Amino acid sequence: MLASIARPRAALVGLLSVSALLQGCASSEKTAPPPELQAAVTSVQNPGMVVPERGLFAWRPGSRLHPDPRLDAGKMDRMIRGALSDAFADKGYELGTAENANLWVGYIGALESALDDVLLNKLFGVNPAWQASGRENRRYEKGTLVVDIVEARTRLGIWRGAVQANVTFDLDDTERRGRIREAVDMLMSRFRVGY
Repeated sequence: MLASIARPRAALVGLLSVSALLQGCASSEKTAPPPELQAAVTSVQNPGMVVPERGLFAWRPGSRLHPDPRLDAGKMDRMIRGALSDAFADKGYELGTAENANLWVGYIGALESALDDVLLNKLFGVNPAWQASGRENRRYEKGTLVVDIVEARTRLGIWRGAVQANVTFDLDDTERRGRIREAVDMLMSRFRVGY
């Protein structure tokens, strides 16, 4: 009876050893792809405003990222403006000037240490409620991007949206640009023209 128990046990130990060896080989040869962006998005649109299907937009003065020593604010600002410009182009809008624009677009971006959810709600009245905070983590922290769209002629608010996700500090420019574009696309998919 002991011999019949010993054989399956030896086969199981051998199988587990081979499995562990193969698993070690596979994990050392492959690098994990960057995780898919997980984010929370919220938006409100003025129901009384019809947004033309084509037109010009311009940046509102004061649109910016809140500075943080862990990020190159100038570079990230250009990435955000590029992603927003592309999102507006997809909706039939081109960049114009403040004088000839149909829409004025403003934005502010900040990490949680500068703009937490309480202040976000107080200042902008929106809160996507992303719960994965990393204040104590040196690799990432929750970040927020708020976008405001105003009709230039009447100066009435048309739309406001916000997206929150973890901002990872150790990304290269290509990865960061891709993550920003993905977050902006998630947010701007909620901005509807022609309604």
